[in-house]
Amino acid sequence: MIDPTPQVRKLAEAELYRAELEARRLARRLFLVGIAVFIAFFALVMLVIAGFLYLAELYGYPLGALITGGSLVLLAFIALVAIYTVYWFTLTGEIRKQVEAFAAAPQHGLVTGWGEFSMRGYPYRIEAAFMQPAASAPDAPEAWEWRSERASVALLPYNLRHAVLTLGREHLIRYREPLNRGFSQNEIRATAEKAQASYVDLKDMPFGRLAIDINDLAAQHVRGASGVSDRATLTRLQLHTRPAMTDRDELIPATYDFALRAEGITVESEHRVPVLGNDMSHLLMQARLRDVSATRHVSAIELLDAWRDTGGTLAISDLIVKWGPLDLTANGEVSLDRKNRPEGRLNAR
Repeated sequence: MIDPTPQVRKLAEAELYRAELEARRLARRLFLVGIAVFIAFFALVMLVIAGFLYLAELYGYPLGALITGGSLVLLAFIALVAIYTVYWFTLTGEIRKQVEAFAAAPQHGLVTGWGEFSMRGYPYRIEAAFMQPAASAPDAPEAWEWRSERASVALLPYNLRHAVLTLGREHLIRYREPLNRGFSQNEIRATAEKAQASYVDLKDMPFGRLAIDINDLAAQHVRGASGVSDRATLTRLQLHTRPAMTDRDELIPATYDFALRAEGITVESEHRVPVLGNDMSHLLMQARLRDVSATRHVSAIELLDAWRDTGGTLAISDLIVKWGPLDLTANGEVSLDRKNRPEGRLNAR
């Protein structure tokens, strides 16, 4: 029987020798870089001293010192601007590569695209601007698709955890609605004077803080199966959500707190809501969403099904509704039944 120990020892020694060579090369490079930096710094000091002596001889020591100091401040400012410029363009190039890589290899069933893509915002921000942006989830149950005229995502160069999404005015959404016999291809055309979303990534958290703000929304919903068309307008919609925490600032798994505010809601439909009418002046809600499961696709249907199957609940701490003659204040807990219809109990006050 052949003893493999000598061969293993030789391979190990060879790997150690190779690692030692790499370490020596790295140390040599760092040594050379250090020498170069020292020589450059020494030359700069000598240049400053020589310039100061020359200026002092021409204008005297006080004025010479003032000119030399001002020149040093100007040089430092130019150096900082140059360093920041290199940082901005390097970071912008890396972000562009990641965005294009995501579009080339979709993740979680989300397909994205655009007509034109550019990076801008120097020097105050980093902004990815898209013309004719589009997103879709063809493998999701509803097979939804969204298109708009423009969109942009802005980041602060010194805080990449905070992103602000700004959408254009016109939007087109197509989706497939499951029916008892087949599907209905529905369409939503909407305009919004302002549509923004702010997302702050939180360290060591599965999800960060999300805020959505939409002003002066007008939408038309067309059901393909029946041809029925509904219209709705909304003055303002705000949504804020974040991971839920305990009193000791400990994360509650799969649980999110959110606040919803809607104002000036009007629905134009073939069917008028009895007594209440089709105008709701405002809706306010603060609630906690429990047992939110991850889904394979960006799908509302999958999310609702998974949330229902895991026994998810919506604990409403405050609900205020002003709808025609109804002036409601309530709290309670709501879940979904097997047909995704809301069930639960609300305590009106």
